[in-house]
Amino acid sequence: MKNNFLIILLIAALYCGCKTQKLISERESDDQFVSKTILSERDYMLYGMPKGTNIGVFSQEHTTTNTEISILVPISGNSEFNEVVTDTLLKLKNKFLESATKAELPSYFEISPEAIYETKKVISLRFRVYEAYSGAAHGGSYYFSCNWDAQRQKWITFDDYFNALSEKDEKALVDLINESFDKEDGNIGNLRNTDFNIEADTVSFNPGEVGSYVEGLYTARIAKNKLEKYIQYNYR
Repeated sequence: MKNNFLIILLIAALYCGCKTQKLISERESDDQFVSKTILSERDYMLYGMPKGTNIGVFSQEHTTTNTEISILVPISGNSEFNEVVTDTLLKLKNKFLESATKAELPSYFEISPEAIYETKKVISLRFRVYEAYSGAAHGGSYYFSCNWDAQRQKWITFDDYFNALSEKDEKALVDLINESFDKEDGNIGNLRNTDFNIEADTVSFNPGEVGSYVEGLYTARIAKNKLEKYIQYNYR
């Protein structure tokens, strides 16, 4: 009788242990953002966004690859865009994890917003993505922008935002962008592979290459009045 009781206790313990492990596994794989509003000076210093900004915070220690993950995304007034942009950022995270391998030292993956612009017509966010694989001497960063037509509820591509360009106009635009970079070695080749984000009075062009820890990132910020003939009429 005593032995039967011990067996029952052992089975119960194993069941509870398995159930706890299952809940932990589900929690680790649950890509949910926690909503937060920037209210205090401490929040401002911590997240780098002005008071009153609503943000989604995703933080995870990915145990399989020993990767520390942090994603911050501003929450707009457009729920469809919020869902699309968070899904897009999570795909970047998953792509990084596919290449990461578990090691004693952790890898790091971080996404943080650097530019926020929202009107009734357009939402544009520019993020800095930082990647550091375990054992690498330095990590690298790149810009990733999300441009959204809030009226049509769709992405704004380069060809959506800019007019169809003749060969002459395309060369002139490339020259204008390359002259406007904030670093001497900044340059672009193919316009359609160039990341860009929209702001109130300017458009920033951001090469898609990963910038090293030492070199940093660079961007070409150009006033819209200089770009007016290139921009589609409905976005001017």
